[in-house]
Amino acid sequence: MLACEVGDSTGQLTAVFYGRAQITGVEPGTRIRLHGAVGIGADGHPAMINPAYELLAYAPRDEGPDIG
Repeated sequence: MLACEVGDSTGQLTAVFYGRAQITGVEPGTRIRLHGAVGIGADGHPAMINPAYELLAYAPRDEGPDIG
């Protein structure tokens, strides 16, 4: 399982990818667009389970959505 904290100016959520230990190209600072339903995780925070994703161009941490 791979869990990524993703955030932008509207807030943060956890993207959980079951059956994956890693996704090539996904690392801190990577911009990513996620598609899917948002629910509430076991920790009470927003989460997406196995969302569709699109990797976008790299951005420094102070620009755009990122993975931390």
